Amino acid sequence: MKALWVILGLAPLLLPAQQNDAPFPEEARRRLDYAIGSWQSKTETLGRQGEVIRTTVSEDERRFVIEDRVVEISGVMEATGRTFRAWEYYDVQNQKYVLTSIDRDGRLITMSGELGKEFRWTSEPRGLPDGSSFLMRNTHFDVEATSFTALGEISRDGGKTWRAFVRQFLTRRDE
Repeated sequence: MKALWVILGLAPLLLPAQQNDAPFPEEARRRLDYAIGSWQSKTETLGRQGEVIRTTVSEDERRFVIEDRVVEISGVMEATGRTFRAWEYYDVQNQKYVLTSIDRDGRLITMSGELGKEFRWTSEPRGLPDGSSFLMRNTHFDVEATSFTALGEISRDGGKTWRAFVRQFLTRRDE
């Protein structure tokens, strides 16, 4: 048993060096800090011609859950009471800004994007029961101190063309 403790004690020295030494970009820090607080989201589901076919409202709280590096988004849909969770963070090793969530059916959804002037997350291809796949992307624009707009788009041709399927108007609530 003593040998096991010695081996466990040496394990960090025997493992390859971790990539955690990469600096944490200031832009990632600003994006995470911006997210913190209470938000209201008005979401418009869009039809094939861009027409609004449904509007929903949700309230969410965004707080750091791992030091100042991971933001949990905890929300509730006003009309149905359904809850949702997502996590926003900067992946230092892969140098990507990431949004991860789990839908009601237990499917993991991860979208990532680059830091820079454009704030956009794009998913990996997602499979459908018929064997086809699709991509999703979410672009933030009109970013102000207390609000921003997000446009969700879908592609069924590997990202050659995109169709808007949802538009969100997010407003910071008074604390």
